Amino acid sequence: MRSAVARYALAVVSLAAALAVSLLGQRHDDALALCLAAVVLTTWLGGLGPGVVAALLGIGVVDYAMGDYTVRDAAPHAVLLLVSVVIVGWARDELTERRRSEKQLAGQYAIARIISQSTTWTEAAPRLLAAIGRITGWEWAALFTADRDGLKVKCRAVWHDDSLHGADALDAVSRGTLVGREEGLIGRVWNESAIAVARDLVADNALPSPMASAAQLAGLATAAAVPLRAGRETLGVLVLMSRASGANPLPFDARQTETLSVLGEQIGQFTFRRRVEQDRESLASLVQNSSDFVGIASLAGAWMFINPAGQRLVGLDGDADVRASPMRTLLVEDVIPAVLEHGYWSGDAHLRHTRTGAVVPVLQHIFTITALDRPVALAVIGRDLTDIERQNEQLRRNETYLAEAQRLSQTGSWALKVPSGVRQWSRESFRIFGIDPGTVVTRDVFERFVHPSDRARVMQTLDRAIDERTGLDITYRIVRPDGSVRYAQSVGRPILNAAGEVEELVGVVMDVTDRKRAARALRRARERALTARFAAMLDERARVAREIHDSLLQGVTGIALQLRAMLPHVTPADTLHRIVELADRTSHEARRAIWDLRSPSIADDIIGALEDAARRHLAGTSLAYRMTVTGRPRALSPAVIPVAVRIMEEGLTNAVKHATATSIWLTVAYERRLVRITLADDGHGFDVTGAREGHWGIVGMHERADEIGGRLHFRSTPESGTEVVLEISRRGV
Repeated sequence: MRSAVARYALAVVSLAAALAVSLLGQRHDDALALCLAAVVLTTWLGGLGPGVVAALLGIGVVDYAMGDYTVRDAAPHAVLLLVSVVIVGWARDELTERRRSEKQLAGQYAIARIISQSTTWTEAAPRLLAAIGRITGWEWAALFTADRDGLKVKCRAVWHDDSLHGADALDAVSRGTLVGREEGLIGRVWNESAIAVARDLVADNALPSPMASAAQLAGLATAAAVPLRAGRETLGVLVLMSRASGANPLPFDARQTETLSVLGEQIGQFTFRRRVEQDRESLASLVQNSSDFVGIASLAGAWMFINPAGQRLVGLDGDADVRASPMRTLLVEDVIPAVLEHGYWSGDAHLRHTRTGAVVPVLQHIFTITALDRPVALAVIGRDLTDIERQNEQLRRNETYLAEAQRLSQTGSWALKVPSGVRQWSRESFRIFGIDPGTVVTRDVFERFVHPSDRARVMQTLDRAIDERTGLDITYRIVRPDGSVRYAQSVGRPILNAAGEVEELVGVVMDVTDRKRAARALRRARERALTARFAAMLDERARVAREIHDSLLQGVTGIALQLRAMLPHVTPADTLHRIVELADRTSHEARRAIWDLRSPSIADDIIGALEDAARRHLAGTSLAYRMTVTGRPRALSPAVIPVAVRIMEEGLTNAVKHATATSIWLTVAYERRLVRITLADDGHGFDVTGAREGHWGIVGMHERADEIGGRLHFRSTPESGTEVVLEISRRGV
């Protein structure tokens, strides 16, 4: 009986019944026996307190029933009743305790039987929860187990009693719920590894909100959480809930606490064993499927196990071959003494193929397996390095080829790490700069080897390539530690990271000193050839000038003199006058041609030669003239200057005779790769699509430009003036 009122009422009712039977049956002598029976019944059903009350009431009943009843008579009767209470109470408690123990043992046995019969956690969990519910009287249960990382516990299984309506929603909400340490009742029990009870789910904030709401809808009011322990480790939490409330609580005494604690340890041990078995199975699968050599041998050197990949590596076939092959026959290097002394050995070693005798290079790890702090076996792990060594050999060969190719071509490779500014150079790069290959090349070190005259330009080019994320191609001079000056050409491109920023610059550096020297020698040879050619041209022009002067000019002059002598004797003389004027003009042109052929200034200065030509052609005209020079003047080839002047003279002649211009501009622009000479006027222009038949000035100007490797352009439209542009390439400069 659970109610105290009912238990004490039982004492009164039983004694009243004994008195009634004694009086109605006229059996006064049996009153003591009836009272003793009532006391025993009350003690057995109600416990020790109601039994004592029944004994005291029994003395009064006996006194009333027997009438003449003295104290001497009552004393032994009282002792009898009280002793009966004690004996029956003790027997009752002993029997109750035995029943509880039997129930606890039955529950533990049931749990153990379920665990022994289950092969997987998924199979065992629902049956475990159902058995726990029957044993403890709780109406809802769930198992939370910790993840491998130990940060959360997760609900893996749930169960509820069939009489609990509305629990399906709670089951659905609970499955997969994650709880961290110190989160509510579950997290606290997991963290502290001690059983705890929440008498009011809502007030105690015992469960996560979704679970608490669903539990309240299902009518559950009380919860208990039990840690699932395996030694010192808590692997999860068993959660129990009941509809019992504070007004009608579920008994939760030391006996049930002990029962739940034992059940928690049983489930914790099962969870731990399953994890160990899973780890063992995973390890076995890993070893069996590993591509490395994995073996276990006794301390005496006898193989006990070698995985399939290891057997293939050393030419064994099956476990019989493994056991028949001593450990020392497979290991080329005898490292067993070192392993036994230090417990571990690792390094490059070799295994011997049992069938071919070939030696297989491996990266080998050997260590002792201990039990109770004593070595019991040897474990061997080896990774086949055959392919790696083959690749390394190929890599070394390629590096040798690359180094030799760089040496023969005088081309080194480099990489510039942008954040640190450190440069990685190939051996040939160090050789080009004449410095030790072990030198750490920073920005300051590199800058120190660049020629002072080129230093600013080189560093600006590098910085611009990084800032603008563009490539670079620059030729500069370097000063070696021995003081020698070399020419180098660097070509590179940027490498960008995921954010689009320059991570490094990579490229090559070439020693172009020999190329520069060859180009300089070729240029000097060409200049000497041009000088010789120009000298021959001057000699030829002098000869032609002499011939014109001695023959053609003198003949024309003689004709003119004779015609003048005839003028007084010829009537009419108009025609003869025109002939004399023509002869004079021809004589003048011949003298100008002779002067041009002998003019030495043309070969010296293009600006002065153009100035002289302009003044001669514009003398006697009203044309405004202006000459402009831009850029840094530099000498032109002696063979180029006369031709350029002749082209501009032809342009001046055309402007004076045909353009009807008022102004003429002459511009000489010295640019990086060419010299541009522009003759412009503001005349009426002309059609540049072709020369008129019988007028070969433009054609001749083009031919002269082609002769010196230049390009000639005409820009003109009717009534918009004319521009004659001569571009002389670097070859003619």
